[in-house]
Amino acid sequence: MIELMNRYIKNAVEKQYQIDIDTATKKEIDNIKEINVSDLTMDKDASIWDFLDFHNLVKLDCSYLPIIELITKNCPNLEYLRWEGVRGAKINIDITKKQ
Repeated sequence: MIELMNRYIKNAVEKQYQIDIDTATKKEIDNIKEINVSDLTMDKDASIWDFLDFHNLVKLDCSYLPIIELITKNCPNLEYLRWEGVRGAKINIDITKKQ
């Protein structure tokens, strides 16, 4: 489930929620409603930001990151997306619901 997660997302979630993403239960993951990864890195190798596993995400701040692809599939509760200052020449934002 979590094996392809960007390490910056993983570290931010672990710090904010004090859980180990690799061993977290479905309930622990489902309790994550807000993620702030704003300005965590300028690493161009971290250009794919996939939040697919966070089904109950309501608020996401990914400002000031080198994003080429932002994936929030299956996040039907997402109400707030902050992405000002995103640094990517061609940005693909996928906010569709997973089928």
